[in-house]
Amino acid sequence: MCPKIRIKFAIYHKQALFCSQCGNQLKAGAKFCPKCGAVVAPNQEIPDQGQSVAESENTVERSSDDTVNKILTTDTVQHVKKFSGSYFSWFKMTIRHPGHPIEPTNRYFGLTSIGLEAFLLVLSIALILRKAQNVANDFTSSLTGGSSEAAIHAGSFILKTSMLVFFMVLWIYAIYVSIAYAFRRVVNTGSMQFSDFINQFAAITNLILIFNLLTLLLTILTGTGNFSGMTGLFFFMIPTIGIMNLAFIYIIIDNVVKPHIDKFYALIIAEIALGFALSVYVMILAVLGGNMLFSQLSSLFS
Repeated sequence: MCPKIRIKFAIYHKQALFCSQCGNQLKAGAKFCPKCGAVVAPNQEIPDQGQSVAESENTVERSSDDTVNKILTTDTVQHVKKFSGSYFSWFKMTIRHPGHPIEPTNRYFGLTSIGLEAFLLVLSIALILRKAQNVANDFTSSLTGGSSEAAIHAGSFILKTSMLVFFMVLWIYAIYVSIAYAFRRVVNTGSMQFSDFINQFAAITNLILIFNLLTLLLTILTGTGNFSGMTGLFFFMIPTIGIMNLAFIYIIIDNVVKPHIDKFYALIIAEIALGFALSVYVMILAVLGGNMLFSQLSSLFS
């Protein structure tokens, strides 16, 4: 029998209760029997007829909703355990659906992806520089009659250059994420935690991690005199820059229903701000980083 029908049936029969002493029919809310004066037992009390069938139906519906909520809560807990505790599960899902990141997510997954992308890029550059050192030493050895002593010791130069590139890449990510977050707050009526924003940005740009990994593998597998890794590095830089800029645009306007300002104008202003920030950053690097690299090269060949 349907739950709603059972409720109606029960209410109908509860309204026809009789006195346990004389059998007289009792009215709703009666405390004493009007015929014999017997006290109505608690289990004989008639529910208030003012309570409508609709209210009873709502009770059943609320009970059903509670059951569904418990099921959904259980599924959500399992969902959180799977994707907040496993970086690789989160990474795999973001590769499959970059525009729909898994939530909630561990707050450090986005930073982990950005750090790995910078680290793999630096490893590729360090290996390419090491190959360049070996080629230079082989060439110098051929000129000096096959001397086994290495003429160029660039270990310190490679290490410092790699560290410089690593922090350069991190600062570029910081510029992109900070400006995108600022304009997201300007455009969107709702707020978002900065850690969640980094996770969403990283979810869109996680494909860069695959490109950097391929570049590293290409650099490792090629020979000493083969600079295919450098070719792969420049080849993969094109989609990397494209993904960064697409992620910058997408994350500002994604799921914005009622923007404070028109999204088109917001993107124009955001692109101008990004271009200005990157220009200033490049000029600072040209001054500070250029001087450091020049001094390192001077000491290397002196």
